[in-house]
Formats: sequence, structure tokens, C-alpha cells
Amino acid sequence: MPYTHIDRRTLLKVSLAAGTVSAMPAFARPVAASDLPAAFSEATGHTVSGVFLEWWLANNRKAKVGQPVTEPATRDGRTIQYFEYGAVETDDLARGDVTQVDVGGEYLADHPATPPDDGIIQDPIDRIAETWRFNGGEDRFGATLLDPVITDDKVVQWYERGAVAIATGGVEGTAHVVPVGQDLARSRRVSTTKVKRGDLDLLAPVFAGDGQFTLADQGFDPVELYLPDLSIDAAVETIGVTDGVMGTPSEPLDVGWYGDYARPGDQNTVVIAGHVDWYTIGAAVFYTLRDAAPGMMFYVLAGDGAAATYQCVDAYALGENASGDNILRGTSVDSLALITCTGSFADGHYDQRQIVYAERI
Repeated sequence: MPYTHIDRRTLLKVSLAAGTVSAMPAFARPVAASDLPAAFSEATGHTVSGVFLEWWLANNRKAKVGQPVTEPATRDGRTIQYFEYGAVETDDLARGDVTQVDVGGEYLADHPATPPDDGIIQDPIDRIAETWRFNGGEDRFGATLLDPVITDDKVVQWYERGAVAIATGGVEGTAHVVPVGQDLARSRRVSTTKVKRGDLDLLAPVFAGDGQFTLADQGFDPVELYLPDLSIDAAVETIGVTDGVMGTPSEPLDVGWYGDYARPGDQNTVVIAGHVDWYTIGAAVFYTLRDAAPGMMFYVLAGDGAAATYQCVDAYALGENASGDNILRGTSVDSLALITCTGSFADGHYDQRQIVYAERI
């Protein structure tokens, strides 16, 4: 069973002066083992303990730092731990306040970057913006640190608490959140060597649902999607992505689940698509998805009737050429993305895609 202690949050801001970022100490040493409450990440082979565990359980849904990639270490009298997409620190692992490290500033201090003189074409920047918004926007990443740069054949946009990158190559590029944690830990000489689980519980978020369905307590393949506020109750087909093109359900009143990406319970984004209309019947399964609004409850059901409950947090439109992989890329939290067509219809297709994003509760 997952450890369930909860609560603590603070955000740390990094100082910027004349376009530069001041570096933090480059060396850190391991923290001695303790008897603090702890949990083990099966995905990365590291533990989280004490107030870091409390913070992760309470805040990872918003901060999206992902799984731990180091054990706690000390530097300059404080304890720090690196995660896939970020880092946190405290002055007391047992009971101190936790602050989120501005890893973007730290990374740039170790790896200076300069914007190119000739600029960057607009398409990669647009795709970076799509991925930035889908993965939490300013709430997650903080302020922009500098203009996009080109590093190792990638266009990279740096923010206070992370980065989004896209391979150069025009419209075929796929943007993604950069997993800066491990590289930054190594540059700061913090060990990334995996540890043994022992008898620790597995690190996992704690969900309570809203009482409408039996709570699913493990990952599952969905069979039904129920959106009561939108009068949607649909069977789920399994579909896929071929050569970057997202498939669609075969029936107008079914929805399609991209089963190769994530299931409910996988701490990643579950993606489900549906038609907005159909040439023989008119309105199709996701016709009312345009009315989705933050706060609505969505239910994804397993074959045994148990469910994962999600709450809508955002709804927006993307251009018709928005990369499917941008949408399917993981957010490191158990979340749900619903997709259909929207905008103007001409020459047999719509010119936009409607995205409705929800997070599990």
C-alpha cells in the first residue's frame, strides 16, 4: 500500500541579474539513512522520505517533478533531492519546510546557453508552447528565463523550473518536457546509483475519488467513459498511433483509448479520442465535449465496475497539425486527455483539435 501522510508546500524563486543566473554549490554528499517515513519508486530505484515524501504526495499533481532519480543529499547546510523533472530542498528532512528548486536557473549556470543570432523558425516555438500549456504552463514551469536556444540539434525553451525542447526539423518535430533532474544531479556530483527497496511501500499518489464509484486501486484497461455533466456514456475501443498519425474509433458513438501509452493508474496521461460528428447520424459521441469546463467530474471505468475519477482542469483548442505525440507525451501524473475535432469544417476535415484535460482525484 502507498504511504499516505500529506501536506507542505512552498516555492523558491531564483535570482536573476542582468540576464544571468547565480549558481548554487556544485558538490553534495549523501544524507545518512534514517527511520523517517519513506517510500520506494519502482520506476527509478530510489526512495523518498520525510517531508520530501509529504511534499510529493501533496504537490506532485501540480508541480509534476516526476519520480526521484537520487537519494537525498546535503549541500550548504540544506538537504536536496533530484527528481526526473525537478528538485526540492529543505533545512530539516524530518520537519522542515520544502521549497522547489529552480532547476532551470541551476542548469543554465552549469551549461550556459546563448540564443542563435539568426533566430528560430516559428513552428517549433508553437509546438513548444502547446506542450508547455498541456504540461502545466506557468504554474508548473515558472517564468521564462531567456529566448529559445539551439542545443544538440534541439530548440530548447528554458523556464525557472524546467525546460521544453523539440528536435529541429519543422512540422515533424515533437516537443517534450526535458528530464533535467538526472543530468543536473550528475553535474552537481550527486549519486544517481539505484538503491534496494527493502520492505518499503511503493511510491504512489493517493486518490479518494468522489464516492460515485468503487475506487480502482490498481492500473486497468478502460472499458467505459462516463461524463455525466456532458451526457456522455461510451464504450471504449483500443486504438493506436501510426507514423505519428493518431487513430480514431471505428464507431461514431464509441471512444478510442490509445492503449500503447498509459492506463489509468500508470501515473501518466490517459488519452481518449472521439468523433464530434458523423456523416450518417450527425452529432457523435464527443459533440458536447465543447461544453466541458473546469470542475466537471469524469469517470473511466474498468471491467469490474471500479473507476478512476478525474476532475477537469482545462479545455482549449490546438491547430489541426498539432503533433499527436505532443498530446500523448507524459505529464508524470495520473491525468486524462480527451480529444475531438473543432473549429471550421472545410474540404472534409476540421481545422482545430479540442483538448480537454483532467487530473485524477
